[in-house]
Amino acid sequence: MHGSNKQVEEYMEARTRIEAEKIKRGNNNNNNIDGETGGFWWEKPIETMTNLEELEEYMEALHKLKHNAEVRTNEMIRNI
Repeated sequence: MHGSNKQVEEYMEARTRIEAEKIKRGNNNNNNIDGETGGFWWEKPIETMTNLEELEEYMEALHKLKHNAEVRTNEMIRNI
């Protein structure tokens, strides 16, 4: 049961950080990762990507995100 409480606590802390980041980004849209205003790179429609290099970078970033999510999930499962 202790692991479950820890997971809930970690979840709540992550939500708090995410909400704080949303507020921060909402107040200053000029600091987006891609240097453009109005959104993050992962929110950009793939239809607007005009060259192969940009699509390859996007795919690489998605693969890294998936890998990181899998690693973190496995860590959390081991700690239950």
